[in-house]
Amino acid sequence: MRLVQEPKLVTSMKPLIKALKTGHTVIVGQTQYGKTTAALSLFLEPVFDQRKNPVHIFVDTKHDNSILPFGAVARTLEEFRFHMTMRASHIIYRPPGDDGRKEALTNLIDFLFSLKSDTPPRRGHANRPVLLFIDEIQLYSAKQANHKGLQRLATTGLGKQIIMVALGQRIQNINSQVYSQCNNTFAFYMRERRSYLEGQGLEELEAYLPWLNTHKWHFAYLIAGDDVLRFHAPLPLPKRKSATIADILER
Repeated sequence: MRLVQEPKLVTSMKPLIKALKTGHTVIVGQTQYGKTTAALSLFLEPVFDQRKNPVHIFVDTKHDNSILPFGAVARTLEEFRFHMTMRASHIIYRPPGDDGRKEALTNLIDFLFSLKSDTPPRRGHANRPVLLFIDEIQLYSAKQANHKGLQRLATTGLGKQIIMVALGQRIQNINSQVYSQCNNTFAFYMRERRSYLEGQGLEELEAYLPWLNTHKWHFAYLIAGDDVLRFHAPLPLPKRKSATIADILER
C-alpha cells in the first residue's frame, strides 16, 4: 500500500447537505470512528426548505440510548404513524431487536409511500420531504438478498422525495441493489479489500485508509456531480433539538 500525503480538509457542511437532498447516500465506517456521530449531526441539519415541513427519521437498529434525545421516540409503528401525522420534525424509530425488524422496516417504508398518495386522511404529505437514516442496514438485507421495502425505497424513493441515508460498517456488506442506487458515499475508516474498492471505482480511497485509521472522526466523501474524492474535518457534536409538539405529548 503506497503512502499518501496529508489530505486537504473541507470544513464546510454545505456540500454534504446539498448531496443529501439530491440523492441517496451511504455512510460507512467501523464502530468508534465517528460514523453515527456524523450521521446525527447531519440528521439535525436543516437539509430541506423548512416551509415544506420536512421530516428526518433515524431508524435506531442498535437501540442506542444516546440517540433518544434527538427526536420524538417511536417504539412501535403505531407511535411512528402518530408522530408523522403530528408533523414531528425529527423521529427516532426503534424497530424490533430480532428478525422482526426486517418486516417492520418494510411496513414503515410502505407507510411513508402511502402518505405520498395525498388522499384523505393523509392529505398534506405529498410534497413533504423525508430523509430516512437506516443504521446497520446490513442487518435488514444481505448483499444479494431481497428486501421488499429497501428495494422500493432505493429504486423509487427519490422520485417521491423519500431519500435514504444508509449506514453500515463496510460497503461490501451493504445490499448491492441499495448501494447501486446511492449517489453519494461518505467513508470513515473501514476494513475493505482493495479489489472490491477498485470494482466500485473507489481505488483512490484504499490508499487513504491508513490515514483514516489514525484520524478518527475524519472521513472521505465522493458525491455525484463532483466525482472527486475529498476529505472532511470532524463534524460538530450533535446538540439536543428543541422539543416538538409530539415530544411534549409523549411526555
